Amino acid sequence: FFFQAEDGIRDVERSRGLGDVYKRQVEALIRINQESVSLIYEEMTKAEKKTEITTEVDYGDNGMVFNPTYETFWCMLKDIMEDMVKVMEGLMRVVNLVEDASIRPQKKANIQKLIDRSEEFKGIKDAIEKRLSSDFQLCQQYADNTFMGLREVRDFIKTWNIDEFKKKYGESVSEASLLLNKLDGWKKKTKFLEQKRSHGMIHVDGSKLHGALTTDTEAAAKQLKQHLKKLAEEKNLIITDKLAELRKNLETKDPGQPNNLCKLIVSYRDSNKIISEVDSMKTHVLDETLRTLKKHRDEH
Repeated sequence: FFFQAEDGIRDVERSRGLGDVYKRQVEALIRINQESVSLIYEEMTKAEKKTEITTEVDYGDNGMVFNPTYETFWCMLKDIMEDMVKVMEGLMRVVNLVEDASIRPQKKANIQKLIDRSEEFKGIKDAIEKRLSSDFQLCQQYADNTFMGLREVRDFIKTWNIDEFKKKYGESVSEASLLLNKLDGWKKKTKFLEQKRSHGMIHVDGSKLHGALTTDTEAAAKQLKQHLKKLAEEKNLIITDKLAELRKNLETKDPGQPNNLCKLIVSYRDSNKIISEVDSMKTHVLDETLRTLKKHRDEH
């Protein structure tokens, strides 16, 4: 970006031979401002940046949303550029004080107007806005392509209710087990959300979203495990009497119909397996009983 003298500066009246000095001072301040703003754009376009800004991603009603938003970042950058102009205004007041005796008040330069009218300044400002917009578009594409695939996890969490699940599926162990496996799979898939991804000067941070999804899925899984454990324990209570009769028959060498009894103890063992997975209970006693029964059946 190159500097050109503005008409407002050319009109400053010379007095006591200091007019050209005053004009050069004004031009220098405008050039310093343009070079300072140019540094922002240069930083945004570097391959290796010293500064990056972070935005958190989350699910919105109509897609992925960011916090802070593009509009917030653009307002922040505009504020920075306006602050730079204010610094130039402060320096301009110093120049005006020094040159006050040689320049009539109506001929003093308005540095803010001169900067705002500068085509170079407008060009830099537009380039910064376009670059920020382009980086955010890349962030939006990345979020839509990667995060939206896990939208079903958030939608499930928002509607999850263990009591409603019990009403719908009753004592179905298979449905509870299927959902528990699904929750475990979701937990593994959401792991990548912890990673930050850079697009231009924007850091997309999904760690907060990951933490929320992980906490909620773990809470739902805990409820399901407790439900499964209760179902298994109730099932075992029903079978306990039959198992006691089975063991008594084994001792008397009259197990009745071995095939049916094998099915009974397999069912009992499966129930205990569920309890084992929830409570880390051991089932070696049942396994030993099953082996004894099968051996007795084969002998007869």
